[in-house]
Amino acid sequence: MRRHAALLLAFAACTWGRPVSLPGEVGSLTVELRGVYAAGTKTPHRVVTPCAQAHGGQALVPAALSGTPGCPFLIPRGEVDVEVAVRALGRTGEPLEQFSAPIAFRTVPGDLAADYSSRWAQMTNGELVTTLKLKHLYGEMRVWAEDAPPQLLYVDGGLLQEGLPEEPGARSYATGASQAVFFEEPTLAKIQLPDGYDNRTSPFVGQFMTLGRRPESGSVQLQSCGDVGPDGQAQATDGQPVTLVVTGMDPGGFFLTDVTACRVKEDVSRDSQVRVPEPDGYLPGTFGSLYVYNYSYPDGLYQGDLLWAVSGAVQEFTGTTQLVFPAWSIRERVHELPVAEWKKNLDLVPVRDITHRTCGIDDKLEPYITDTLCGQNQRNLKLESLESSLVRLRDVRFPQVFTTCDRDGNAEVPFFCQTKVGSTWAWGDCDTESDAPAPDAEELQCNIDCVTGQGPFAGKLCAERTTYDTYGQYVVVLAPPGPAAAGLDPSLPQKQVSVIVPAGGNAVAAAAWAEGTLVAVTCTAEARFAFGATVGASGTSLQPNVPALAYVPANTAQVAFASESAASCAVGASPETRVSLATRDAIPDLEPDCDPASPDADKAEQCRLLRAATFDVVGHLRQLQPGRPRWAVLPRDADDLCCHPGPGLSCPRPLKACPAGAGQNL
Repeated sequence: MRRHAALLLAFAACTWGRPVSLPGEVGSLTVELRGVYAAGTKTPHRVVTPCAQAHGGQALVPAALSGTPGCPFLIPRGEVDVEVAVRALGRTGEPLEQFSAPIAFRTVPGDLAADYSSRWAQMTNGELVTTLKLKHLYGEMRVWAEDAPPQLLYVDGGLLQEGLPEEPGARSYATGASQAVFFEEPTLAKIQLPDGYDNRTSPFVGQFMTLGRRPESGSVQLQSCGDVGPDGQAQATDGQPVTLVVTGMDPGGFFLTDVTACRVKEDVSRDSQVRVPEPDGYLPGTFGSLYVYNYSYPDGLYQGDLLWAVSGAVQEFTGTTQLVFPAWSIRERVHELPVAEWKKNLDLVPVRDITHRTCGIDDKLEPYITDTLCGQNQRNLKLESLESSLVRLRDVRFPQVFTTCDRDGNAEVPFFCQTKVGSTWAWGDCDTESDAPAPDAEELQCNIDCVTGQGPFAGKLCAERTTYDTYGQYVVVLAPPGPAAAGLDPSLPQKQVSVIVPAGGNAVAAAAWAEGTLVAVTCTAEARFAFGATVGASGTSLQPNVPALAYVPANTAQVAFASESAASCAVGASPETRVSLATRDAIPDLEPDCDPASPDADKAEQCRLLRAATFDVVGHLRQLQPGRPRWAVLPRDADDLCCHPGPGLSCPRPLKACPAGAGQNL
């Protein structure tokens, strides 16, 4: 025994601190990142604007400088090609030329392309050079290679087998990482800009991210807007500090807007996705607003406060991007300032109008089935660019009737989708796999009829009561198309027919209006109008720029006008586009589900005032993928609503009248 022990000690003395290498055994992998290129090309991926400008343009940036901390790459929208070279080393560091096996890849941070082509590559004779397709890259990034099986892909609940390599008999699980390559740090906008035309999710879901930077780290974060705008000029906020403003709170968290976020060009290359392009070439929003879910009221924060940074895990809830498990650092507490300055930061936050164009409606006289619901198309990026930001609804009308579609009393009603019945589009069951009637078909049809204004609710604005009782949401209808001077929506001019009425004369507007179409009729001077070819004594009177609403009767394709003064008159065909509104938390005293015939005289009066008025609403925009409509506006308090009272009436409590010139009552 002593002799054996002495031999073992002697062997250990000879080998201590030096690994023992078996023939063909992999000890590690070396990974060299050779280039980052625009997808499908050898054109270097773009760097941030300040670096490009310092060298006279993107094409003149030295390759050795691209991707360094002082000249980071832009966060890519979509995929980029990354060329890597991998070598196998033995346990003593010698090149292992006899090694051949499929090598797996991953990137931290970021994602591999959604197929196996970038998840593994075959190494032969100890060397490998390949191009990977990567996306969602930001900050300090490395590519990792590993002698291990590739990350698996699952499709429709099952493992995707096609494209997997044949596994060798054994794996060493040796690994290696490339040198660090730097991309710009993420902003609120960059984490929400979709890769393509799909507004249902963020590209960075599931990743823990920090947005913004405290100055103690060396410098504050600056905006990098990349391309110049459609006008060929650099954006005004390019190079400006990221400025995060708290725009509102609720019992579960708060809303945050980056007021210096870069504007985003609207991609009009896909006509089927962009229904009507924006006049200035930019999307209406910047994707620069976010909901931070704190699980409780964010004590210590106030509307108008500034943050240096916020961090958390990116999550989607009903299609709205949010940060969960958050932390934040406060830059400025406005309530420590004089009262006159409490709103100074909120005044920097733009409030965009929701219009028919924003909702994704075609600029055509004939309505499409989904025109009834604002933003029903899941490829609408106009609304997505405004998600969680402050928006405005002008001259909306509240429901005239509430109905309960919950026939079985389970506090739920089924949502519906557009579907084809033969060759015709219609509203129906969302189950595209079966032609069998839905088990709750009666509830489904009731919900369809109420929310879209058909069947027994044609010509009425209806809200489904179970949805309101459960979620506090109800539908309101946008102002009809027409001249802005009359408080109408001018964003879709093809939905309007205009005529000039001579002084003391008549004129006729004609179009292929369908029976039951709601039209808004306006004139710039006092006039009378009637459906048909002439205006009789019973014609409806019009005051200048005060619209009248009417439904087109059967067999009528003309509206006649008569005026003592020269006037420009218009007939706007309304798709009666609905959007959801939730006021219960912000204005609990406002009760839209009211009864104008209530035995309580005060409640009946308040209900009549509410239904006779129209309203301007400011609030945060949220997406509700299961909801109908799919988009909702959430006011913060009673100051976010104002009223245009009905003729000779006042506003319902607790709302105030809108300032003069802010719109018209319809």
